[in-house]
Amino acid sequence: MNTLDSTTFLLPQIHGRSIFNRVIPTVNYLERTFKSLEQNGWFYTNLKPWEKQIIKGYALQDVIHKLRAANQQSKVSIIRDQILKHSANDLGTYPLAIYLIVYFIQQTENNQYKSFVEFAQKHGITENLNSISAIWSCGTKDGKYLGILDDSLNIIDLDFFHRWASITPSSTFKEKLKITVSAPLLSKSSYDSHIACFKASINEAPRFTGVNSLKWSEYVMGKEYDIPQFFNKKFDRNEVWDYCGDNTNTDLDALLIVLSWGGMDRMHAKSLLDNPAPVLDIVRRLRSKKFESRKEAFDYIQDKRKQGLLPGMGIGYFTKLICFLQPSLKGYIMDQWLAKSVNLLLGSPLIHIASKTWVSDQNTPAIYEDFCTYIDGLASEIGKSGFETEEFLFSIGGRKKGLWRGYVVQHY
Repeated sequence: MNTLDSTTFLLPQIHGRSIFNRVIPTVNYLERTFKSLEQNGWFYTNLKPWEKQIIKGYALQDVIHKLRAANQQSKVSIIRDQILKHSANDLGTYPLAIYLIVYFIQQTENNQYKSFVEFAQKHGITENLNSISAIWSCGTKDGKYLGILDDSLNIIDLDFFHRWASITPSSTFKEKLKITVSAPLLSKSSYDSHIACFKASINEAPRFTGVNSLKWSEYVMGKEYDIPQFFNKKFDRNEVWDYCGDNTNTDLDALLIVLSWGGMDRMHAKSLLDNPAPVLDIVRRLRSKKFESRKEAFDYIQDKRKQGLLPGMGIGYFTKLICFLQPSLKGYIMDQWLAKSVNLLLGSPLIHIASKTWVSDQNTPAIYEDFCTYIDGLASEIGKSGFETEEFLFSIGGRKKGLWRGYVVQHY
């Protein structure tokens, strides 16, 4: 946290919104709201009206799945990020209450409640003592929770509000909101039906195998390429990981295994490998563990795609590279079936799907991270690994669909 710079003062307004008007919250605070969410299985729709107000006030309704899987420190970071991403005009009274308390402390060099009562009445905020108490209670409790005030109500992160005041939410962020916030979260009954089917499907123990990798590779590379005879089979997921993890196998062969396992359109693959240098650069970086996070890997590959260097390879396939070539990142495959599964369980279109089948380029590294985080949380709930959970969500397609795949087709 940054120490207080006593020469830099906050203004009595932020983003054009006065902190003396419409700043009285319903008495509630973040820590208590999270306890209520836990008691209600993290179902937003089950919260009391005053609890929903604080969720909306901090714009948290669209990141509840992230908060559910987060530890205390991560929760704080998520909430602070949400504040910084929004104009004060688009948030409720709760973050404004913190700002007002900090403004009061900074201006008066006093952090006593009695003095705040006088300050609130003097500035025309309200004469009502209950309303003043609500501002004080919410502002101080949440201010301490978010690391802006210490336990003695000293300001320890004034810079947070200076950063918030200086940021105008970008059009890029607003565009992202259109993708991620166009449907309500699920009701408990709907979620219970979805999750019950998903949990029942786990007993099927589905195991997807790709097409014959030798035949696929011969078509894409031509018979003049020396394709290992070991390719003459249909690989399952574990065999793909084993092959790619063996550094004696070439980067190109590892790439062919991944793409053939996924059944990539052969003409798309030929287009991609017409100039293999860009995609092989990605393969080398992943296999040598150059990326520190799945989000970083996604960002790097997506940038290559935006430059037109990965013809024929969309997000559904390049996340397969992250999954199989650097599994330590726990980056999951974001193809249409995983995307639809997560969207269905969330009751919100986190992942943008174009033309009902294509995970589009509107999806950002941040969305990919949210997608993977949701799978991590679901894995914890069912007592499985993230990769096992991803495989269960993918299920089995074809004429004889797996239980979960059939459910997704019916309900999405």
